[in-house]
Amino acid sequence: PDWLLQDETLAALGVIAGSRFVNTDNGEGFSYTTDQGSVGDIYLRALSLGLRVLIYEGDSDACGLQTAPIEDYFTKLFDDNGIKQTAVWRPWSLENSVQAGYRIEWLDGNATFASIRGSGHLAPLNRPAASLALFSSFVQGASLPGTTWHAA
Repeated sequence: PDWLLQDETLAALGVIAGSRFVNTDNGEGFSYTTDQGSVGDIYLRALSLGLRVLIYEGDSDACGLQTAPIEDYFTKLFDDNGIKQTAVWRPWSLENSVQAGYRIEWLDGNATFASIRGSGHLAPLNRPAASLALFSSFVQGASLPGTTWHAA
């Protein structure tokens, strides 16, 4: 989108003047490799240190990533490690009532998994308003817009 190439955006991101970008996120030609089977221990360590954790993903990723398996993975990881789910899977929305995705919480919101509806893994590019709402809420320690508290 055009906003990504605006001088103000590039300056805010610390991009070197004159840099060029091409959006090649079409899901073709990618060869993902990993040197770690799971990142779960990283999240568990962060929580053990008292840090808040946000796990998010787009629910329509062209690379085959889907919300359900990722949500299932973190639910099992946290359950197996005695981390209490404190809010059930429920929708969240933008202030204009447009549904932005779903979320689930553990440890009274200190660990959150959220999906961004209609986005791939480049959520800020695909869904900038929803991404801003998600990241802003997390940084400010606030609930996502359009959600109400439902104990698990």
